[in-house]
Amino acid sequence: MFNGPSAAKLKERLGLMLSEARRCKAVMSYDEYWSLILQDRSYDAVDPTLMEIFPATYKWVRSWRSYSRNWQSEVEVRMSMLDELIGGSGVEALSEDQGFQAWPDYSYVNMGDTYTTTIMFNYDTQKFFVSDWGTIAERFSSQDY
Repeated sequence: MFNGPSAAKLKERLGLMLSEARRCKAVMSYDEYWSLILQDRSYDAVDPTLMEIFPATYKWVRSWRSYSRNWQSEVEVRMSMLDELIGGSGVEALSEDQGFQAWPDYSYVNMGDTYTTTIMFNYDTQKFFVSDWGTIAERFSSQDY
């Protein structure tokens, strides 16, 4: 289970309706979906709510599973769901190190502008949070190496 902001904070910071904010919070912390989704079984057996609420994520997960036995990270799937819920333009990654690394420092829902508040995930702390990715990128560039 991942930690993250409360539904009230999501509502306030992202301008969501309370029902949308609660759904986002559920995606961040609800483990029952993951016990179904992460099991190695046909996606036809998965709770139909996944397909109904998250059609793009559902299609992406099914297509991934059709050609690979490897599983997308749980965070990637959750971020894709959050992208659908808040009307983003996809999920992107942000890393302090510009060279190759196996895993990014952060993932975030692209809202179309560098300084628009969005949902982010910190891989070091394993927490969701609300911020804009531009502020974090500035911190990376202002550090002395």
